Amino acid sequence: AHWLQFQLVATLQAFAVWSPILMVFNYAIGVPVGINGAWLFSWRIVGLLWLCAVLFCAALLCYVVGYKIGRSTKVCWFEYTALFIGYCYQILFFGHYPTMWDVIGSSVVLLVCCIGIAEELYQRRKGK
Repeated sequence: AHWLQFQLVATLQAFAVWSPILMVFNYAIGVPVGINGAWLFSWRIVGLLWLCAVLFCAALLCYVVGYKIGRSTKVCWFEYTALFIGYCYQILFFGHYPTMWDVIGSSVVLLVCCIGIAEELYQRRKGK
């Protein structure tokens, strides 16, 4: 099977099968779901879930195509920046700040990403 087919099936399965099963299971055993334990359901939330699923699927497809077209050392820094973005979301949406070791690790990853970007810019200027 082609990797793009795998990504499409995995995204659809995660959104349409496993996520609803886990939500119902959590609700059935009494795990608080939603805000302050209140079960939230509206078509707006369903629409946002669909939008997230579509964007996630598009991102995975772009990763697959990017790794097929470019060298992995040139493409991987896009994926590694997700770590830093994840910490930003953690702070903005949940109010949880990363630990000192999280910040150190994320900083090292971002530094390596910046080195890769600087190398690419240098190679482009050198080639012109």
